[in-house]
Amino acid sequence: MATINATTAQGGYLQQSRAASFLSWEDTLFNVGSATSADVNGTYIYTRAQYVASFRNPLWVSRRSYLVFDTSAITGTLTSLSLNVFVNSILDTNYTPDMIVEVVNSPTLSTALTVSDWAPYSYGAVTTATALGNNTWNTLTMNSTGLSQTESNNEVTFCLKDNYYDYAYYTNLTDPFDDGYIEYRYNYSGYVPYLDYTMTTGYGQTVNGIITANYQNIDGVSKMSISKVLGV
Repeated sequence: MATINATTAQGGYLQQSRAASFLSWEDTLFNVGSATSADVNGTYIYTRAQYVASFRNPLWVSRRSYLVFDTSAITGTLTSLSLNVFVNSILDTNYTPDMIVEVVNSPTLSTALTVSDWAPYSYGAVTTATALGNNTWNTLTMNSTGLSQTESNNEVTFCLKDNYYDYAYYTNLTDPFDDGYIEYRYNYSGYVPYLDYTMTTGYGQTVNGIITANYQNIDGVSKMSISKVLGV
C-alpha cells in the first residue's frame, strides 16, 4: 500500500460567518458564494458549526477544511483509497460533531485556497459520516466516487465538512446549538493528513523518473523483480 501526503502549501480552512439578525443558517451555507475568511497555512484545520450569541452582532459560523493531494503518481486502477487525519481535539457542547468528505468540483487548485472555494459541490460525499476518535489517527474509507475522481486527476481536493449541520443540513433549527467542532492537525510535522491507496497495476511510484508502465523495460527486469533495480 502506497501513501501520499497532503500538499501543505495549498489547502487549509475556510470560514463562513453571517449575522443572525438578518440571515439564516441556510444563507450561511448555500446562498453566498464565498467565505468571509480563509487560513491556508494553519497548523490546525477545523470542521465546525457554531452560533455566537452576541447581543450586538449574533453570528452563525461554519468552517470547512480542504486537503489538496498530488495524485499524479497514481497510474493504475485504484482498488482501495482512504484518507487519514489526526484529530487534535473535539469540542462537544450540545451535539456530537462528526465529519464527512466531499470532492471539490474543480479537482485542481492552481493556487492556494481562496474564499470562492467555499461553494457547495456536486459530487456528493465520498466517505460515510464518521464520528472520529480524539487525539489519534482516524481512517476514512473512500467510496467509488472518491476512487474515480482520484484516478482521473493529477491533483485532487477533498473538503472536510461537519456532517450534521453542514453536509446533511439539519433544518429543524433557527441556529446551530452553541458550538461543536473537530480540530485536525494539518501543517504539523509528523501529522500531515495522507492518502493510503492500492492499485491493480503498477506501483504508483517512479524509479529514477521511469513510470510504472515502463518498469518491464528497465534492463529487462520485470515488474515482479522491481526490488532488484538499484535496491529499490
